[in-house]
Amino acid sequence: MVKRLLLVAVVAAGILLLASGFFRVREGEVALGSGDSPSVWNSGWHWRLPFSGDLQRLPRSPIPLQSELEVRTAEGATIVLDLAGDFGVAEGGEEAWRRNAGEGIFGDGLIAVASRAAEPAVRAIDPADLFQPEAEKRLTGGLLEGLSEAGLVVDALSVRVPAERNPVAAAVVRNQLRDLASPSGRKVLLIGWDGADWLMIRPLLEAGRMPHLASLIRRGASGELRSEKPLLSPLVWTTIATGKPVVEHGIADFLVQDPDTGGLVPISSSSRKVHALWTLLPAFELSVDVVAWWATWPAEAVQGTMVTDRVAYQLFEYEETEGNDGKVHPDTAWNGVQNHLVAAEQVPFETVQRFVDVDRQELARLWDSLPAAQRQEEKLNHLRKIIATTQSYHAITKDLLSEQADLTMAYYEGTDTVGHLFARFLPPRLEGVSADEVRRFGRALPQFYEYADELLGELLETISDDTVVMLVSDHGFFTGEARPESDPANFAEGAPQWHRQYGIVVAAGPGVQPGEVRGASIFDVAPTVLALLGLPIPEDMPGKVLSQVAAAPPSGGEALASYEILPRSQPGQIRVASALDEERLRELVALGYISPTVLEERQAAASQGGGGSATPRASEPSRAASETASGGGTEDLQAMATEAYNLGRIHQRQGDFDRASEQFRLAVDRMPEFGLGYAALAQVESNRGDHSGAFDLLVEGFSKSGSMPMSAITGLVDEAKRCGRLQDAGRELSVIQSVYGGQAAYHAAIGLLQEETGRPNEALEAYDRALAIDPLDHLATEQKIGLLRQAGRESDARAFLDRSFDLAAGQVTQMNQLAVIALRQGWAPQAERLLRGVLASDPGNPGVLANLAASLMQQRKTGQALEAMSSAVERDPDNAGNHFNLGAMLAEQGRFAEALAAFEMASAKGLRNARVYIAASKMHFRLGDPGLAEQALVEALSVEPSNAEARQLLSILRQGAG
Repeated sequence: MVKRLLLVAVVAAGILLLASGFFRVREGEVALGSGDSPSVWNSGWHWRLPFSGDLQRLPRSPIPLQSELEVRTAEGATIVLDLAGDFGVAEGGEEAWRRNAGEGIFGDGLIAVASRAAEPAVRAIDPADLFQPEAEKRLTGGLLEGLSEAGLVVDALSVRVPAERNPVAAAVVRNQLRDLASPSGRKVLLIGWDGADWLMIRPLLEAGRMPHLASLIRRGASGELRSEKPLLSPLVWTTIATGKPVVEHGIADFLVQDPDTGGLVPISSSSRKVHALWTLLPAFELSVDVVAWWATWPAEAVQGTMVTDRVAYQLFEYEETEGNDGKVHPDTAWNGVQNHLVAAEQVPFETVQRFVDVDRQELARLWDSLPAAQRQEEKLNHLRKIIATTQSYHAITKDLLSEQADLTMAYYEGTDTVGHLFARFLPPRLEGVSADEVRRFGRALPQFYEYADELLGELLETISDDTVVMLVSDHGFFTGEARPESDPANFAEGAPQWHRQYGIVVAAGPGVQPGEVRGASIFDVAPTVLALLGLPIPEDMPGKVLSQVAAAPPSGGEALASYEILPRSQPGQIRVASALDEERLRELVALGYISPTVLEERQAAASQGGGGSATPRASEPSRAASETASGGGTEDLQAMATEAYNLGRIHQRQGDFDRASEQFRLAVDRMPEFGLGYAALAQVESNRGDHSGAFDLLVEGFSKSGSMPMSAITGLVDEAKRCGRLQDAGRELSVIQSVYGGQAAYHAAIGLLQEETGRPNEALEAYDRALAIDPLDHLATEQKIGLLRQAGRESDARAFLDRSFDLAAGQVTQMNQLAVIALRQGWAPQAERLLRGVLASDPGNPGVLANLAASLMQQRKTGQALEAMSSAVERDPDNAGNHFNLGAMLAEQGRFAEALAAFEMASAKGLRNARVYIAASKMHFRLGDPGLAEQALVEALSVEPSNAEARQLLSILRQGAG
C-alpha cells in the first residue's frame, strides 16, 4: 500500500513537473529564453523544460513608450533628449536585441540602446545647432538606424531637444546670436488695431476726430499695409508676430481639432510651429510684454509678461475665483491682471449710448432677455462685451507700460468686431437696412475709431521718450459703397468678404523719417521691429525692413540664416474649462466667422457624455484623415477641411500645384461633402491642362456634396468643352437639376451647353431664366449680350447692358464684373466709366486697376494703361496675373526686354502655365535668342503637353523658319 501510494505520488509529481513547463505567450508578445542565443516563442501555448530559467517577455507589436535620454557630446557635456514612439521586437531581431539590451525589462533596455544609438549623431552636431529642425531630423535618423540594428521595429519615432533641460547648449546658441546684435537702446510699442482701414480713418482725421493718430502721422511715417489672403485674423496676426507665412507658422484657421476629444477648440499657441517676437527677445536679454495677441494661449515663458487672448473670454460671466490656467505668464502676474478685468454687465448705459441710440430700458431688457451664455447673440449685448474687453486689455497695457519693456505688443480687436456688428448700418443705406437702423447704429463704427484714438492717446502719454510707436492692422474693412451686400455677422454669407486686403501702418519716434510708406506688407513688420531693437534680421523672413521706420542692419557682416536655431520651450499641458472655449466659440459665431452648428454639435456631444468639463490643450492638431473620421461632428470636420483648404489656396497662389492638390485632397478626405475642396482640386487640374481630369473631379464633387460653389456648375460645361465631353456635361446637368435647378448658375450652364451645341435660341431662353433669378448673373449677362450681337441686334445688346449698369449702381463687385463684360465685348469706354466708379469706393484695388488698364489699352491710351497696370503690380506684387498682363502690354509696345522680365516674374510668382512660357518664348525670339525661345516652348509643353500653339511654334522654330 505504501509502495502504491509512493508510486502515485511520484507519477503525480512527474505530471505536475511536466505541466509546469507549459506557458502562454499573449498576442502581440514574444518570449525569449535565457542566454546569448535565446530560444524564441511567439504568441500561443508552448512547453519547455521546467526550471530552465526565467522568460523575458517583450512586445512584438509596437507599444508606445516615451523617455528621457542622456547622451554625452564629444566635449563631455550631457545632452538631454526627449524620445517618444512605438517600439517592438522585430521578427528575427530577438538575438540582436538580447545582444544589445540584455535580459532586463524592455523599457530599461530601450533607454540603454537608444542612448548609445543617439551618441554618434549628437557628437556629429555642433551644440549650437542642436535646436534646429534639421538637427532633430538627423537625431531621429540616427536613432532609427541604431534601434533597427538592435532588432527593433519602430513606428512614429520623434526626438526633441528640450531647451529647458539643456541650458548649456541653449547658452551657446544665445551667445552666438548676441554677437550678431547691436542693441539700439530704443523701446518699441507695437499696437494692433484689427481691421483698421484708411477708408474709415481719413474722413475722421479730416474732421479732427482722431487727434492722437493725426499727431503720429504728422511726425512720423504712414501708409498702407498689404495683407495676405486668406484675410483671417489669427493667420495674419501670427504672420505679423513671426514674419513667416501661414504654411510655415502653422496657424491656418480659427479652430483646430482637440487631439484628445476630437472636438473643435479655438486656435492656440501650441499650433504655432516657429518663433514669435516674444520668444526671440529673451535670447538677447531684452524684455517683452504681450497683451491679447491672437493665438497666445497657453502663455509661453517670456522675459516679461504674457497676457493671452484667453483672459477676456469670460467677461460675460466673470468670477474673480477663476484661476490662471495658462492665461498669464508669470503666474504671479495673475492677481494684478484680475484687478483690471471689467465684466460686460459693468459697462454702464452712458458708455453704450455713445456708440448707439438706445434707451436705458431697452438695453436692460435686451440684457435680461437672454441667459448669460447666449447674451452676445444680440448685437448690443455683444457691444458691451467688446467695450469691456477693450477696457480690460487697455488697463493691463497701461499698467505694464508703467515699467516699460523693451518691446510691448498690444492688440485691440474692437475696430474689427464693431465693424462686423454695425458696418452694414453705415450711410449710405444698404438694401435691407432701414433708415431707422442707420440712425440708431450708423455711428457705432466711427465712434469706436474715435474711442480707439482716445486710448492711443493714453498710451502715448505713458511711454518713454525713446520709444518708437508702430500702429498696424491685419487687413482693412469695407465701408461706404464698397461694402458687400452680405451681413458681416452671417457665417453662411461669408463674414471675411468684408475684409479688404489693405490695412494701415503708422510709425513715429526716434529715427523715423516722416512721409509716406509705400509697398509695405504684413511680412515687413517683424523685420522692422527687430531692426528698431538692433537685432539681426534672419534670411528666412521674407519681409524687408521698412526703410523710413528703421535702418536695415549693415550688409557684409555675418548673416543669420534663421532664428529657428534658438531653442523654443513648448507651452505646458493646461486644462481649461469647456465653458471658456464655448464662450470664444459663441463670439466667433456672433461675428460670422464660424457656423452656429459648431456650438450645437458641441452641446449635443456634451449632453450625451462626450464633452466633459475640461479638455487638454497643448498638442498639435491631428492631421491624418483617419484620425479625424472617428472624432467630432460634421462641423468639426468642416473646420478641419477649411484649414487644409486655406493652406491649399496659399500653395495654389504660389504656383505649387502639387502641394495645393495635396491640401485640397486632404480637405475632402476630412470631409467628403466639402464642395469647395472638389472645385479647388478641379481648378488645379485645369491649370495643369488636364481638363478631362478637372471635369471628373467636378462630377465627383457633385456626387458627394450638395454644396458645390455656383462656379462649379458652369465649370462643368467649360471643362467639358475643352476636353470634348459636352455630352457628359449634359448628362451631369440633368443629374444635379433637382438640387441646383433653382439657381441662376444652373440655367446659365444650360445656356452655355446649348450655345456650344449649336442651339442659340434655346440658349437665349436659358440665359433669360437665369437672369430672372439673378438679374446680374455675370455669365448669363455676358453670353446673352454675345448672342444678341451675333444675331445683329446691336442696339438691344447695348440697351441690355445699360439696364444692367443701372441695376448694379452702388454694388462694387457687380460693377466690376459688368466692366469686364464690357471689355470683352470691346466696349472699353463704358468699362472705363464703371471701373473709375468702383475705384472711387475702393481706391487702389489692384484687380480693378488691372481691368482699368485693359480698358485704357483697348482705347489706345497706352501711357495711362501702363501706369494703371504698373500701379496694380506695385499694390499686389505677388499677383502673377498682373505681372503677365503688364508683360503683354509692354510687348505690344515693342519693349521686349521689359516684357520678358514681367513674364519671368509672373512665372516666379506662380503662373506656370503654357501661356506664360509661350509669351516668354516669343520675347526671347524677338531679342535674338532662339535657343532660349525653344527652351521656353519645351517648358510650355511640359506643363500642357497638348497645347497646339506651343507645338506649332516649336516645330517652326526647329525648322528654322522663324
